[in-house]
Amino acid sequence: KENKEQKVQQPKEKDAKYFSQNKNKIIDDINFNIKIKAYDLALNTTKKYTSLKGKDEDINKLQTKIILLRDNEKKVRDDEEKEKQSKQAKDSKEILKKLKTIPSREYAKNLQLYQVLLKYEPKNKQYKTKVDFYTKKMQNAKEDKKLAQLGLKWNYQESQDKMGRGTKKYAYVDSINQLNFDFPYQGLQRATLQLRKHPKHGKDVMLSIKKGQFLCNSYNGCKVSVRFDNGKPLTYRATEPSDNSSTTIFINNYKSFVSRAKKSKKIYIEAEFYHEGFNVMEFNSEGLKF
Repeated sequence: KENKEQKVQQPKEKDAKYFSQNKNKIIDDINFNIKIKAYDLALNTTKKYTSLKGKDEDINKLQTKIILLRDNEKKVRDDEEKEKQSKQAKDSKEILKKLKTIPSREYAKNLQLYQVLLKYEPKNKQYKTKVDFYTKKMQNAKEDKKLAQLGLKWNYQESQDKMGRGTKKYAYVDSINQLNFDFPYQGLQRATLQLRKHPKHGKDVMLSIKKGQFLCNSYNGCKVSVRFDNGKPLTYRATEPSDNSSTTIFINNYKSFVSRAKKSKKIYIEAEFYHEGFNVMEFNSEGLKF
């Protein structure tokens, strides 16, 4: 028992000796930690020396000061946190109210507001799901815009008939794949699928290329195979235009074609070309509104 007491006393005696020789330095270190608001570190230092026999008044005063400063700062932090949470709760209520007035198709506005809500409540699964949903919608919209600029998504055009018959409407999209024929029609090119509503000519489905020749004569016409998504290939009759142009054909049965096109994401059309045999043209058809 005596040995144990001696072991306890020895470190304390060592601390007491060190304190008596370095009091000013120790107090300077404590004050520095107070200045940088390292209150726990400063408090631990004072506790080390207030436990010594014959407590030092300066250390005692510093310890009291540190506890007061630490508690006051904690109170300030707690008050600020309560005020922050109150403001966030108020903001969240306003945002949720505003979201009810924003159409779901306005992806950017919805995403921005749900990101704020998720920032306030990082563990809220509903907000996380909404942020993921609108992020994906934004990415898809960006990709669709890019494809539309390249002509690989539906583009739309309207113009007035110069004879005053009404409005001419067009929807058109270029093929994803490219054709490359032999001389004299060599060079990569995309086919174009076009839907037309004309006040004089009616409704038409047109397939065209820039160079080459569809095998489709004015007497017997021709046939093309059309596949919508993963469905079975369907046979459509086609005819050449009245000016006998070989770079365009009109696909018959507009109603059937457009009805299926509106429900599809991809359309594959196989047609025969002069000296080139049968070629398949693939089109993005998703989102057709015509």
